[in-house]
Amino acid sequence: MERSMINVVSDGALGEMTPTKARHLIEKMASNSQQFSTRNDNAIVIRGVHDVATDADKKLESKLDALVNLVT
Repeated sequence: MERSMINVVSDGALGEMTPTKARHLIEKMASNSQQFSTRNDNAIVIRGVHDVATDADKKLESKLDALVNLVT
């Protein structure tokens, strides 16, 4: 969530709010954002640990292959 959006919603008075009120405002904005956004808005791909490790392994393997080709 952008700071400018929070400033607009709080009428530019975010710094003057108590921490509790500011937190409540931000939580409410986040909740509304989740409720009204669509699946394609800023889609975040959630991947498992094994998927990330597999990609890292593939990258490392391709770099090693390139190094071997350079040496031979």
